[in-house]
Amino acid sequence: MFTDNMAANGENFKGTSPSCYLFELIMYLRVWQMQDSFILHVIHITGTHVIRSGVDGLPLGDANEGVMSGISSLDFVPLHLDPIKWFPGELEWIRDWHSGSDLTLLDPEGWYMMAHGYGSYLWSLALEAVDAAVDKLRKARHKCPQALHIVIVPHLMTAQWCKQL
Repeated sequence: MFTDNMAANGENFKGTSPSCYLFELIMYLRVWQMQDSFILHVIHITGTHVIRSGVDGLPLGDANEGVMSGISSLDFVPLHLDPIKWFPGELEWIRDWHSGSDLTLLDPEGWYMMAHGYGSYLWSLALEAVDAAVDKLRKARHKCPQALHIVIVPHLMTAQWCKQL
């Protein structure tokens, strides 16, 4: 579920809220997940993504824009792209402020072997790969604590992965 409400996203992950209305919504969603045996991921997206997807026009009766016209919601929020592909300028920006040894951009194959040595490594993680990458990052940090690891992840689903990192 995509939302542009950052508080709802964080409170849903925590499982509670001081707001009685938000707490009731969280409890309703939890009970629904238990009854129908599914996991609901609440993903925070920016308001511009909501506008582009056409969902904000639904209360006004506009049912011909964005996802309502048959376009997949993943076309508006690309969960499968890593930040370097999503925002190509990020790599140059990171290289500008990074000083010292060469920075190695890791691809998924590099997570298993290259990241386990000395050096500087850049992990550009697509949202769907964060769990696997964080597992490999833990092992790499354990094997070589002196290595520098820079991790960039989209701001989506921050509550799920931030604690692990």
